[in-house]
Amino acid sequence: MMSRTLRLALIVAAGIALAIALIGLVTVHLLLQPERFTAMLQNQARAGGLELSLAKPASPSLFPRPALELQGLTLNAPGATAPILVAANGRLALPWRTLFGGDTIITQMEIDSPRLDLDALQDWFDNLPPRPSTPLRIPRIDTGVLVTRGSILRGEELLFNDVTLEAGKLASGQPFPLSASARIANGDIVQLRLSATPRIAGDALQLDHIGLRLAQGTSLVLQLSGDARWHGASDAAVHLAGKLDHADAGSYDTAVTLTPANQTAP
Repeated sequence: MMSRTLRLALIVAAGIALAIALIGLVTVHLLLQPERFTAMLQNQARAGGLELSLAKPASPSLFPRPALELQGLTLNAPGATAPILVAANGRLALPWRTLFGGDTIITQMEIDSPRLDLDALQDWFDNLPPRPSTPLRIPRIDTGVLVTRGSILRGEELLFNDVTLEAGKLASGQPFPLSASARIANGDIVQLRLSATPRIAGDALQLDHIGLRLAQGTSLVLQLSGDARWHGASDAAVHLAGKLDHADAGSYDTAVTLTPANQTAP
């Protein structure tokens, strides 16, 4: 049988371990300050004319790296009857320097099981107030984005299921990678891989070194490369060329050209 002294020592050790764990949790919560990240996200949404709400306050975690866990995300336009985006869970990965009082930086945003309603998104776009003409700029995104198990709907109609999306950093003059996949109504998997280098050239947005690969199952593959330029509104130019491979119809040289609209050529 276990001696009384050994039993007492185990109880004391367990108590010390529990106290250390509680102190660790409190310390992580104080260092991460979940409220500041939640407020930052809500302020950014509000600046775009949207409302972001959470089912529960954000909770911190430390392993495998510092992060904040978000539950029950809802993004909607003020006064709208249907939300634009609903997600079961989210996770904001943070650098270690942020944990120890550094700048408020998010290294990756992960969203699990989001549901995007295109009708609600279109309503929000249609009701945005007109904005004054300002110089074009690239909306810098320092955060990598990972979306898993998503779905895209139009009202009650399911358009895409099992949506996965992964994107890297978006900054002027730096390559921007994006990959996505989804299941369509007939069960086929659609895959998209896109890379481009965005930059502002004069007063236009330039996309250089575009690489596009779009595949539907194993029967259809489209690969294009080229560049694009957007000056605002309908003033856009695109030059892409590559190949279209169809399992039943063969392989075709393919080119896509878009020239700016004018009064005689829309």
